Amino acid sequence: MKHTLKKITLSTALATVLLTSSLTAGSVGGFGGALEVTQWMRFGFDKLTKWPKELLELQNNLKKFQKWKDQMMAYKSLVGQIGRFPKQIKARFMNDLLQMKKAVEFGDALSFTAASFDKDFKKHFKDYEGWLELAEGGKHDFQKTYKELNEASRDTVQGAMKALKLQESDLKSDSSFMHAIHSRMKDAKGEKEMLLIANELAVHQTERMKALQKTMMTQINMQGEFLAKNNTEDIIKQAGRDAFMSKKVKINHNDNVPMP
Repeated sequence: MKHTLKKITLSTALATVLLTSSLTAGSVGGFGGALEVTQWMRFGFDKLTKWPKELLELQNNLKKFQKWKDQMMAYKSLVGQIGRFPKQIKARFMNDLLQMKKAVEFGDALSFTAASFDKDFKKHFKDYEGWLELAEGGKHDFQKTYKELNEASRDTVQGAMKALKLQESDLKSDSSFMHAIHSRMKDAKGEKEMLLIANELAVHQTERMKALQKTMMTQINMQGEFLAKNNTEDIIKQAGRDAFMSKKVKINHNDNVPMP
């Protein structure tokens, strides 16, 4: 795992350096003067520099879900022996549920962002999709994979909400969520139902985080390899030209104005 993350960091760092050299060169695609950086270039640079941090957080969340999965089994064994949660253990279990909720939301947001980045990467680096087809035999469709992962996650969460009679409003804030699950755990039956659903969610999200991590690592490495193996300066300039023509970006003749 450490070796794989090192590869990702190197690929991402390479792409970041290449994009940075283009963004700070004073012009894009040979246009005179300082050209305002396009919205996509700002987004691309921003995301490339954040990928290693977000992947590390994803890896940490995967470890947490693996731990939660084991913890749910321990809770199940305890409740099976004594019938109900002891007060302190119940508070710990509820906090685990809150942290699981936050981790699921992080995974959803990261998956959506990665899919959007893949779409924009293909749009602005037009040779990439064809290169990817040849390099990997067309086996990677990152946007489709992210969509399937999010749909599976959504279906699981909605199924859990339905089983526990939770509403969308119960997920709006930490306090509303904690209040809702506390009200569902007023008796032994409610505690066992909540424990059963939490265990199923932990198992599903562990596998989902593994798949999300694998997909993101593959996507980032493939995009980094594409930039490394092609005439990167030319393709970045061409992306700048395309963005300039499509967005009609205004030329800023004041070279001293700091980049946003």
